[in-house]
Amino acid sequence: MRAKKTRARGGSSAYRYVKPVIRSRPPRPPGSVAMLGIATVIFARQKVRRDFLPIISDYRLEYEEARVEGRLKALVVVLVHWWGFAKAVGLDKLLGLVWKVILKINGS
Repeated sequence: MRAKKTRARGGSSAYRYVKPVIRSRPPRPPGSVAMLGIATVIFARQKVRRDFLPIISDYRLEYEEARVEGRLKALVVVLVHWWGFAKAVGLDKLLGLVWKVILKINGS
C-alpha cells in the first residue's frame, strides 16, 4: 500500500493508507482456452482462425453477459457453447458411437 496525503477530519493534514484501485479483467469462461487448444491440435491454423475463433469469441461475450444475470444463466451458456463446439469438431458423432458401444456392452 502507499501513503497518500489527505486532509484528516478537523482540518489538519495527515498521512493515511489508501487501498489501491485494482481493475481486473472479467473472468474467462470455463474452458475457452481449452477449446482453442483442442481446435489447434485437430485442425489447420487457417480453419481455426476462420471457424473456431468466432465461436470462442461469441462464447466469451455471451458468458460475460450471462454472468451478470446469474450463475444459472452462465452455466447454461457454458453447456450450450461446449455442445456447439463439440458438434463443430465432430465429437458428437464420436460420443454417439461411444454411447452405442456402452449400451451394446450393457445389453449383452
